[in-house]
Amino acid sequence: MKKILTTIMMLASLGAVAQSSVGLVAHWDMNGSANDVTGNGHDGHMSNVVPVAGMDGIPNTAYYFNGVNSVITAPYMSDLNVTQFSICTKMKITGFNHALCESNYVIARGTESSGAGNWSLRFDDNAYNGCGVLDTTRQVFISTAGNNAPASATAWQYSPQIVVDTWYNVIVTYNGTTWKIYVDCNLINTITAGGVPMGFTTDSIAMGRNIYNASYPYPFKGIIDDIRFYNRVLSDAEITQYCDTCGTIISNPDSVAIYEGGDTTFTASTTMVMPSWQWQADTGVTGYHNISDGGHYSGTTTGTLTVTGVTTGMSGNNYRCVVSTETGCIDTSLAGMLTVNSTLSTFNQFQTHANVLIYPNPAGDYFNVSGIPTGTAVELQLIDAIGRTVLTQAYTAGSGAVNIAAIPAGVYTLKMTVGGKVHFRRLVKNNQTVR
Repeated sequence: MKKILTTIMMLASLGAVAQSSVGLVAHWDMNGSANDVTGNGHDGHMSNVVPVAGMDGIPNTAYYFNGVNSVITAPYMSDLNVTQFSICTKMKITGFNHALCESNYVIARGTESSGAGNWSLRFDDNAYNGCGVLDTTRQVFISTAGNNAPASATAWQYSPQIVVDTWYNVIVTYNGTTWKIYVDCNLINTITAGGVPMGFTTDSIAMGRNIYNASYPYPFKGIIDDIRFYNRVLSDAEITQYCDTCGTIISNPDSVAIYEGGDTTFTASTTMVMPSWQWQADTGVTGYHNISDGGHYSGTTTGTLTVTGVTTGMSGNNYRCVVSTETGCIDTSLAGMLTVNSTLSTFNQFQTHANVLIYPNPAGDYFNVSGIPTGTAVELQLIDAIGRTVLTQAYTAGSGAVNIAAIPAGVYTLKMTVGGKVHFRRLVKNNQTVR
């Protein structure tokens, strides 16, 4: 994100994603999983990584790699074959690989020795002293792109070099002939590659380790908070946005499948201070537009959008949230899709608007659920007004009241999941005890 200097410019930007999703092939935000949050299917498999606080200091929003056997892998998909790319990362390096050639892989698709189709971001000191000497004061970020290479390894030299225990925003771009390396939004190196087509391969992705050469695993030691891979070169403005200090959206609205006449919610959350919220809808006609409270919608300027009495005509609608601050920071969530099914099976009758009741509402220290067949297993989640889940609990229908005495007073969204189906209710919590 960048600072928007005038109100007019900020309003004009509301329809744009601060860190663009155009050409975004995969995004691993490391927030509790190694899943690809774009929905493109590049979900990762974790091995020997540990959840830790990320760049913003929020627990469990990054992973620690131990520099020995930690790795996250993601399988081959055809969209990994590209002709140009941008790799964006947020990382803290806590140590350097001391084995022969001293390289440290942040992310790699294939390996240099395989030639065609590979791309990577790593760091080492080989631009200064070759493969057999370790100098931890001369570590620099480098990249690969197919069979391309600069005329000399010294082309990767730049200053200042990497310092351990420091958070970095690192972006590498490659346009088919030239690499550019950015550290904390500053262009620090431009390297001519030679223009050889990158080619194609069926290699997979590895984060934190080279999985294609057992003799040269090049393990990464440190913390990775975020990795994004694009099939295009980002603009200077987009690169600036990735290095913002404004805060970002940290959870995006989930896609929801419900039945005609039901209610649902879409939620987003952010690390921005004193954010303003504006939900937008794309109904497939004119692109995204701001929506207001009324009709099917409420909470359009809060962290949780509530959609009530959905119709089959709303199926396929996409909803996203634009978050901004008075100081000019702005970010836009990924979109969640609403799918509406007009056919109710006997098992799913409980999901109609009238059948499921939450009482008392407003509630005190307890609330009850009715309208779900007795003995049915239910997962309950209570979500606050800014999208945080404050309670997750397994519940058996008919087993009695749900204790929420420890939850602060306020307005919440109650998400009930039964047999893979989801139903939502608005719940008001008072301070007084009501049963």
